[in-house]
Amino acid sequence: MSDFRRGDHASADAFFQHLVETSTDGLWLIDFDGRTVYANARVAEMHGISVSELGGLSVFDVLDDRGKESFRGHLERLRAGMVEQDDEESLLVRRDGTGRWVLVSSQAVMHPTSGEPCVLLRLSDFSRRRQERDELTRAKAAFAEARDSAVAESQQKSEFLATVSHEIRTPLNGVLGLNELLLATDLDDEQRRLATGVGQSGRLLLELVSDVLDFSKVDAGRLDLEEVEFDVRVVVDQVVDPVREAAHGKGLGFSVSYDDLDHRVVRGDPTRLAQVCGNLLSNALKFTDEGRVDVVVSSEAVGEATRLRVSVVDTGIGIDGDAADVFAPFQQADSSTSRVFGGTGLGLAISRDLAEAMGGEVQFDSVVGRGTTFWFTCLVAPVDAGHAAPSTDAVRATTQVPRRVLVVEDNEVNQMVARGFLHSLGHSVETASDGLAAVALLGRDSFDLVLMDVQMPRLDGYATTRRIRSAEPAGSRIPIVAMTANAVAGERERCLSAGMDDFLTKPVDREDLARVLASWVGDKPPAVAPATRPPVLDRARLALLADEDLGGADYLGRVLGRFETGGPAMVTAIEDARTVEDLQFAAHKLAGTAANIGFGRMADVARDLEEQARGGAVRAPDALLEDLRAALGESLDALAALRS
Repeated sequence: MSDFRRGDHASADAFFQHLVETSTDGLWLIDFDGRTVYANARVAEMHGISVSELGGLSVFDVLDDRGKESFRGHLERLRAGMVEQDDEESLLVRRDGTGRWVLVSSQAVMHPTSGEPCVLLRLSDFSRRRQERDELTRAKAAFAEARDSAVAESQQKSEFLATVSHEIRTPLNGVLGLNELLLATDLDDEQRRLATGVGQSGRLLLELVSDVLDFSKVDAGRLDLEEVEFDVRVVVDQVVDPVREAAHGKGLGFSVSYDDLDHRVVRGDPTRLAQVCGNLLSNALKFTDEGRVDVVVSSEAVGEATRLRVSVVDTGIGIDGDAADVFAPFQQADSSTSRVFGGTGLGLAISRDLAEAMGGEVQFDSVVGRGTTFWFTCLVAPVDAGHAAPSTDAVRATTQVPRRVLVVEDNEVNQMVARGFLHSLGHSVETASDGLAAVALLGRDSFDLVLMDVQMPRLDGYATTRRIRSAEPAGSRIPIVAMTANAVAGERERCLSAGMDDFLTKPVDREDLARVLASWVGDKPPAVAPATRPPVLDRARLALLADEDLGGADYLGRVLGRFETGGPAMVTAIEDARTVEDLQFAAHKLAGTAANIGFGRMADVARDLEEQARGGAVRAPDALLEDLRAALGESLDALAALRS
């Protein structure tokens, strides 16, 4: 091989010429009018012409109209001395009309002999990589579509659960509530026996509905856990008391013991703990005809947490080791079990999922004919010994002070139940059939607490609460407690975010109602900081904008002036929205604009509209639009006052 460094220029020229001509990339030297100065054979191959035709070829001969326009701008930038750093994808049009995607890199160079400025193009075949990228893009789009479809299906399932929950629990609230009121009257023995049977059947139906809904929520990954302080013994005793009576009624022995319970007061989910405990106790009582049922509660430290263990021991029929998985949904010991003993076969499946969600497990030991021991564990956080959870007796004691309660409920039977419970607790009651009537009543009368249904005609519970909060004077806040039949994930959070203070799930019983009343209107209500209502006009935000120097003097004045004309137009765009997508976009635009300027109340209502539109449906749109118009009027009035 010749040594190019020693001056063998002829060999070097030949070698580099060979490299250029055999390059897998097209190398194309053009002038600033796009005409060919030099091109290697690869350029001819890419365009589908012979090498001899390269001399008359212009770069504009191989581009489509869009490519031509883009390349003219590219040449102008190069002529101006600008450096193009990135390669560009271009569609090269072959002589036969087909296209080939190439990756083009370019740089301005000087012609080696004439000294004229030229452009050197390197064309790399990009067709295969672009095809792979397009296939990947299509795959991602298909995945995104499948994901969105799954999300939409999950949303539909959640909405279906909410509907089922509401439609079943609403009449159940009336049945169980009226029956409880009936049992509190003077009845003869036969009437009491019949009324007691109605109550038992209603509670069984409620358990069935709750099991199906809970299983559906777990299956959909929508199970939420609470984090509150509670007394373990109080919670377990509340579950055990009715079972003890039932056990004695069957002639069974029954006991509860608390062994090595290091912390009585803990932080966790008492409702789910009680639910699992109740499921295991219910099964033990159901499958035990003689002998006894015993409950043992213990705890042990696990790092900084506490592991609770509840064991339920019975002397019942036992479980055959060859039986199918007892934790499988709808599974019973045999096909006749559900007919003999009743039940859906969901209790153990739900209990296992709940225990696992709480960081524990459910297991069992059993001998056929001798009995079964089921136990479950869960992790809770210990609370300082000096910090005691309120007892049930304390709750009952604080409900005796007479209070005025407003019940907002569109169902007449549920109104009757709430009125009966409240009267029995010593309170006076007024009722309103919808949100508009409630707002009117609160405007002319005073109450200690509001029980608020959620789904109502004309103005639902969320919008009603927002309207009540917006009309409250500074420093004043009436407790509002949601009463909803929507026992689905996220409902509590939605009620609280609308401005409510607490949450009751229908059917509401007298004990739950007494507890809530004690919490909010008892002698010693909990120290809860009231949620602050956004101001109509945030003067701190205006002061910040006034300090900005963006685009010259009086920046704030120009911004507010644009809002005076643009704000009403944005509200009109929301009113005219024909789809939820249009509504979400228009509400998002208004929320951002209003928040940026400092119109907090308007931004809050617009965000609510945006969030509901994102979920695919808007509850009580007329009421929300009315709130939005009111917020706009308040904002413009505040702006006029500021200017004056």
